[in-house]
Amino acid sequence: MCARIVVFFLTAMLAAVVPAAPQTMTAVVLGTVTDAQKGVLPGAMVSATSAETRVQTTAVTEANGRFRLAALRPGIYDVRVELSGFAPRVRSGVQLFVGAEVTIDFELGVGGVKESVTVTGQAPLIEVTKSEVSTVVDRAQLDALPLADRNFSDLTRLTPGVVDGMVAGQQSTASNTYLVDGISNDRAWTGGTRTGFSAETIREFRVITEQFAAEYGQASGGVVNVVSRSGTNQFENRVYLYDRGEVLDARNAFATSKAPYTRLNFGGFSGGPIVRNRLFYFGSYEGVKQDQTAIVSVPAPVGKSGQYAQPTRNHQAFLKADSQLAPNHALSVRYAEQRSRTDNSGVGGRSTLEYGSTSWSNNHDFTAALTSVFGASRLNELRVLVADRPADVVPNTTGPELLFASSNQGKAYSDPQGSDERRFEIVDNFSWHITGRGGEHNVKMGVDYNHTVLDGHFCNYCDGSFTLPKDIYNPNDPTTFPTNYTQRIGSTQYHIPNISYSAFAQDSWRPKKNLTVNAGLRFDRVDYAG
Repeated sequence: MCARIVVFFLTAMLAAVVPAAPQTMTAVVLGTVTDAQKGVLPGAMVSATSAETRVQTTAVTEANGRFRLAALRPGIYDVRVELSGFAPRVRSGVQLFVGAEVTIDFELGVGGVKESVTVTGQAPLIEVTKSEVSTVVDRAQLDALPLADRNFSDLTRLTPGVVDGMVAGQQSTASNTYLVDGISNDRAWTGGTRTGFSAETIREFRVITEQFAAEYGQASGGVVNVVSRSGTNQFENRVYLYDRGEVLDARNAFATSKAPYTRLNFGGFSGGPIVRNRLFYFGSYEGVKQDQTAIVSVPAPVGKSGQYAQPTRNHQAFLKADSQLAPNHALSVRYAEQRSRTDNSGVGGRSTLEYGSTSWSNNHDFTAALTSVFGASRLNELRVLVADRPADVVPNTTGPELLFASSNQGKAYSDPQGSDERRFEIVDNFSWHITGRGGEHNVKMGVDYNHTVLDGHFCNYCDGSFTLPKDIYNPNDPTTFPTNYTQRIGSTQYHIPNISYSAFAQDSWRPKKNLTVNAGLRFDRVDYAG
């Protein structure tokens, strides 16, 4: 059934091909156009032109002189106002971040048609129409700040109120939600992110810690709203290599020798136009090859001490295409993949080699986003996600878990285990800008259908666990006999279908130019049906 729905919506998208991304992925510019005597000017043409792609969005000021330019991709823009009998005015170099609502007012002076005024400067720092508490981490920070593990989400700690592990508002990490290009990137049931993205793939992200709008749901902690990079009219390419070899490592002050360790990060990206001003591509790849050493240190009678290789391999691939084939329509499609594997996971310290395991996962995400602008005041956003995340943990040995006084041996109680998370999500949002005698309303409403199925197996003491008081077991010595035994009886298989339905409606009402009232209502329902 899901496959048929996917085919239907993708066919509809390709038939209507459209640009610009959902509101959660884009920005808004709004303001008032007046003359030198502060009188409002209706009928003025306002346009925002991207400095990167030359894509242009236009609007006409209404009877109260107000204008609103929605669905603007994050980036740098030139905003221009024109009206017959007045000198055109341009605000260049306006930086728009994801989710921003920037207010820019224009004052036009009387002048000839060829006369114009250009002002260069950044957008205002304060977003006077929004209530949320948030922080943006942009591309410049991603390039300049150190990221030892190449994980962009580490930079969420730059946000006030956020501590290690993306904990916001004194909530647990499972209370956060992650959006990438307006689609959920949450991992079902365990929390955290489902698919990893290279830092080179991210254009910017906004961390919202409090008072977020009704369109954001499934979170009582924080919201991380990520926008991936897109191609522009300029070709941009990068190749990078980070190599940490053993020759640069120092010996631990408490060790007699230096444990082998090497880490190699490599990758790159490429982006640019396929058809200038209309069709763009962006692709990236990042690989991690890490070989570290797990050191097992247990008492001599156990005889299991030593150094063991613990290799890790991680691969992340990303490919995205954005189209601008009509003035009021856009289509964006992307594919993301992450494959990772670690051998001898869990080995080290008091945990012996046999207590370890090999763990791997393989994530695939396909998304498509369609945005349609109807007239000067209506916007529809449609997004579809199809994702699959198989993962497995294979133990190094079989049998029960053996917990001695100074060592962990046998097979870990939770192994073997494996899962396959399959997700289908469809989101549709509709925005409508309404102007009347009571002021202006920016109404937005939407629905979200999210169908997730988790199939797998989890041992959980299925082979038993012995707790022993000493470091050895002697069948002829009762003092070495187990003091505790735990075993779970029953099937290790599970099948968890989860269907969530969400709907919201919100309004940003401006009864006066200097007053904004934000209100919203959200409904969420989750069905756990077999």
